[in-house]
Amino acid sequence: MSRTITRIARGILTRLAIPTLQQLLLQRATLVCGSFVALVFTAAFAFWLPLGLTTVPINFVDAWFLATSVLTATGSSTIDIMQVCTPLGRAFILVLLHLGGIGFMTVVLILLQQFGVRVFRARRISGWRLLIAALGIELWVSVLLAVHWGALSADPLGRWASAFWYASSAFANVGFGGNLGIPAQQRDITATAVLALTMLMGSLGLPVLVDLVTRNRRMAQTSVNTVVTIALVVVTTTALLLNPLWHVTHDAYTGAEKIFVATVDALSWRTSGYIVDQDIMALTVGTRTLILIGMFIGCAPGAMGGGVTPTTFAVFLSGVYRAMRGDHTVTLMGQRIAPMVVHRAVSIVGLGIFVVLLGATGLWLLEGISGSSAVMMATAAFATTNIEVVPFAQLHPASLTLLSMVMLWGRVGVFAIVLTLYGRATPKTVQKQNVWFG
Repeated sequence: MSRTITRIARGILTRLAIPTLQQLLLQRATLVCGSFVALVFTAAFAFWLPLGLTTVPINFVDAWFLATSVLTATGSSTIDIMQVCTPLGRAFILVLLHLGGIGFMTVVLILLQQFGVRVFRARRISGWRLLIAALGIELWVSVLLAVHWGALSADPLGRWASAFWYASSAFANVGFGGNLGIPAQQRDITATAVLALTMLMGSLGLPVLVDLVTRNRRMAQTSVNTVVTIALVVVTTTALLLNPLWHVTHDAYTGAEKIFVATVDALSWRTSGYIVDQDIMALTVGTRTLILIGMFIGCAPGAMGGGVTPTTFAVFLSGVYRAMRGDHTVTLMGQRIAPMVVHRAVSIVGLGIFVVLLGATGLWLLEGISGSSAVMMATAAFATTNIEVVPFAQLHPASLTLLSMVMLWGRVGVFAIVLTLYGRATPKTVQKQNVWFG
């Protein structure tokens, strides 16, 4: 009798299809991405409704665009947030910025570790430690800025609050923040250097930063992201310095200052569009192409920016190069990459190109702008970079909605794909690799 009951119970459980651990993790990944979109809608309604977040009523499309921009760490807006948003509204933006930046990335890193992906070399790191580390970086940078700006204000709390806004925007690779020096010749070099270094740390991400500060042998993940990031910054900086059109805007600078500003511009255009005083469309086609490639590649996995990530692009290029030579064995930084990982990289890059072209085509049809401008704006949205080729306030609501969807894809869509792929039956040898992406 007991055996019969046991068999019936097992049959019922089988029929109910109780999820395995892998299925539970997939459900968590879907829940995280779905919750992110729901949070965007909630924030949009909060800006739209008369809740005291704005000094004047704004359209729902503008509210949706602002909410999407903040939560995807883009920094684009159709309104002047410093003028239209109340102090409560700006505080709400700061909270959303952390939820969409540090909060989302922390949850994604935790899920990847639960999937068995080797994010950190030594061991798994809890979410609380990741949050504390990220907030610690922002607080430290804000203190440095507040001390540097000490002579500018007699209000220590207000001085620190302003510094924390800039530090948070820089580390999250967000375009919010305003200009640090107007005119450009009066740029605050010290503050710009601190914020540029903060942007660089945010673009590398916590996994790379943790691996860099440890004494263990570096992961291939860290090496690829560091090398690609440095190469992109150096190549783009060189292109800017060789571009006569860029020198027109920076004639008053000395040689050393030009090198410094060009480096900051190259880093900022690739990550956030945060500290730039140059019209990007005034540059030559070759320079703009380099910037476009850098934006599309984006920031490292586990970082604050968008894009397909350097590791994904490196695996993709290695796979294409080997396939052209008739060799399907892909190695990166001395490590053999499984064919499954190469296929995933090809899928992510292909989908990224499709999303950018789709967004650019929509802008071209809706706004009647040039193809190069449409591609620049679509790529910037995919990379969650604040580049305003055409003023966002002048765009059609359909164009703003389209750009919002591209931002969401650049921030959440890629991670949704990666989390889903890693949740499938992935061999343990693939999970233990020191190269991951998304």
